[in-house]
Amino acid sequence: MHGARRLVLLAGLLAGCEKVGPRAVQLSLPGAITSMVPVQMSVKVVDRYGRPMAQAQPRLTTEPEGIASVGPGGSVRCLRNGDFVVVASYEKLGATAPSRCSVVASVRAPDRIRLSIPGEPATPAVSVLGPGDEPLAGVPVVFASADPSVVAVEGLRLRPVVPGSANVIASAGDRKAVIRVEVMRKIFGEVIHIGPGMRANYSLPAGDFEVEVRTRPAGVALSWVGGDGCENRPVAPETVARCLFPAAGTLLVENPAAARKGSADGSVSIFQVP
Repeated sequence: MHGARRLVLLAGLLAGCEKVGPRAVQLSLPGAITSMVPVQMSVKVVDRYGRPMAQAQPRLTTEPEGIASVGPGGSVRCLRNGDFVVVASYEKLGATAPSRCSVVASVRAPDRIRLSIPGEPATPAVSVLGPGDEPLAGVPVVFASADPSVVAVEGLRLRPVVPGSANVIASAGDRKAVIRVEVMRKIFGEVIHIGPGMRANYSLPAGDFEVEVRTRPAGVALSWVGGDGCENRPVAPETVARCLFPAAGTLLVENPAAARKGSADGSVSIFQVP
């Protein structure tokens, strides 16, 4: 009986002294790196029980050379844009982790956009560029509103909340662009048909106004009566103009006969600027 107990104890001691070797090398790296700032990847060697082997340090390299570099501890730094693979080796084990350097040099966005109430959310046209103005595909753009009470962010769309203005930051990688968003209330809109040599008159009260006109095939000219610092526009198929009326005034939309382009068919929209 005592002999059996000794054998069990001895087997337990031998099991405790069993040398457990490495089973796998595990790597974890983001699919895309968007800046020159080093990124720390996860590198570990695990035994057959899935336990990390703290003393095991695999050898790390990148392929092809010249796109990214990797330090002994797994710090990855982009050198130029392109696809690459981190290769890890430890004893007879190996692993790879693919990634891509998509270093953002600049974010281009419109300086100003207008949203209207009532109106649908809009997505600003934003371009993400690498060195040498190379367009970068697949790099996520994130919007953030400085005043969500005026402009709210819904994913990649901006939703007007109340009349006013606010800055929206468009970010990609570690680069940013600022978009000034003006939320205006649409006070009037209609379909227009203006024949050659004809014009349409719109009476407006005191206030700050912006008008948007789109016509085909002929363009129209815009002018204001009674305004201060108003933007008159020559004949064009699409035009936007602004005017401040200290008192009541008039907007004139004209299809000059001299243009000889036929009728101007389209739309006019008038917004009140907060």
